[in-house]
Amino acid sequence: MVYEKYEEPLVRRHVAWALGEIGTAECLAALRTRLEIEADAEVRGEIEEAIKPSSQEVEGLTETRLGE
Repeated sequence: MVYEKYEEPLVRRHVAWALGEIGTAECLAALRTRLEIEADAEVRGEIEEAIKPSSQEVEGLTETRLGE
């Protein structure tokens, strides 16, 4: 996985952000896996933000459910 290549927390934070922006199932799975072992609090925070659904996704889900 891409995380193992980087020792610097700042780089891992950027990786977390980028994977969250890409947002594929594979990227989100990698973020969840890393969250289980990441020791740096700031990196963990970035991972948590990256795996939260965006407000647009939440709105889309709400509209879909209301239209059922």
